[in-house]
Amino acid sequence: MLNGDSNKMKEIIITKAEDVKGTREDEIIYLLGSKEGNGKNTLYKNMEIVVTDGATGRINNIPLSNNSGYNPKLIIEKFKIEKNKEILFILENADGTGYISGEIFDFDGDNVVRVFSTDYFSNENSFEVNYVDNNIVDLIDSRRDVIYKINLEFKGKKYLDEIYNENGKVKKRVKGRVLPVENISLVKDTSTDIMDILLTQKIVGKSDSDVLGNIDTLVKFNGTNFVVKNIAVSIIGEKVSGSINRENEYKCYNYDFSNLEFIESEEISNLRIERAIEKEFLLNPSRDKVRYLYNKLSLSKNKDNVLVYIEGPRFCSNNGCTLVVLEDKDNEYNILSKVENIINPIIISDDKSYGYKNIIVRVLDNNKDEFRVLKYNGNSYPRNPLKEEKLKKGRKINGIAVISDDLFYRRGIEYK
Repeated sequence: MLNGDSNKMKEIIITKAEDVKGTREDEIIYLLGSKEGNGKNTLYKNMEIVVTDGATGRINNIPLSNNSGYNPKLIIEKFKIEKNKEILFILENADGTGYISGEIFDFDGDNVVRVFSTDYFSNENSFEVNYVDNNIVDLIDSRRDVIYKINLEFKGKKYLDEIYNENGKVKKRVKGRVLPVENISLVKDTSTDIMDILLTQKIVGKSDSDVLGNIDTLVKFNGTNFVVKNIAVSIIGEKVSGSINRENEYKCYNYDFSNLEFIESEEISNLRIERAIEKEFLLNPSRDKVRYLYNKLSLSKNKDNVLVYIEGPRFCSNNGCTLVVLEDKDNEYNILSKVENIINPIIISDDKSYGYKNIIVRVLDNNKDEFRVLKYNGNSYPRNPLKEEKLKKGRKINGIAVISDDLFYRRGIEYK
């Protein structure tokens, strides 16, 4: 506990030592608050940040817009092109929804300035979600005068029949919404070594559990303010602007891929994905040379998954590289399955096993190119595809082919 009446009954939750004032001396940065409960269920209340000047010992108290919640984090990084670093505070809201709030604080001498907050971001970047005729949802970004078209056919006939008549007309007005920020990731701009912010939000339809896709918004400092640099919309495995025609490349395999949509991988690095594979494989950024490609999609009802194709000496052989299937749980990505020695693209079939879609992968068996069907067994997908069922010749495949990039030209995202 720190001295001073204002800090009575408060515990030190987090301590950091970094130069946040540009004095070339490390300030001591404390996050203070009271605690209720234990472990992951600990609720923190009445939090504030206290900064002790490394040169003078002077104390600055920083009040927080949202000072009660779960899993608080203090991240000290350079978000602006200045000699000092800034303080990023992240908190999971106390209402148990899993939404995230964040704010960045900067020092101007001894004065504290809030230079970014998710509350301000949400107010400035609102979307409309409207169901319109022909099985389409319009995601309207009126601030940038952009409309994203979401094709709802992946939702199935029963879902569509509740909303549309036999002529594809909306029976009654239905509106969805974009949920508050659910994740904050950091992306380093390698040209400046400045950290940009990646904010993730869900697009939902009839209810908050009816997930239609995700919005990833990259925010960076432009010299004056934090502004939106890029917006990527992912629609349950369908990348709105990234659809490509690769059907002709696979005609030689004697399968009917005419109903497949080929989707290229995402282009923005994802810190949550990197932390998940780092934890699972005990990666060391200074030692392990790793690149990855990924797509977000749903393999099972109301599940948010990510397919990650990992390249690097530890993950590849002459027969292919490693596929990792992640599942979002409690706002973290957990490893659902690892599949070795496969070649992209990865086909997500409409067929299911134990409620999860089958995954069709391309493999080399005695130097012969083949496709194998991976079926969920109730716990995971099989690790060794060569032991699994061969895809029958001439079969018509319905679904989506993700990570369909030509790897001769596309190297993937570098893990750092």
